[in-house]
Amino acid sequence: MDMNVYTLEKQVEMRLEEARATSARQALVASLTAERGSRFPILAVLATLRTGRRLLRRAVGGRDASLRVASD
Repeated sequence: MDMNVYTLEKQVEMRLEEARATSARQALVASLTAERGSRFPILAVLATLRTGRRLLRRAVGGRDASLRVASD
């Protein structure tokens, strides 16, 4: 009887270790996926700002041109 309980306890320990390892792997993959996902909006904002500056330069008259306020 005691041998059966010991064997059952060992089986439970092994399954618990496997479940913990699987959970740790899933958490690691989820954290890496979340990091990649959070970079995209930042890159989109930077690209939008850069495009806006380019369009503004073209509208104003070149790279060295600056915005001038019309004075009366």
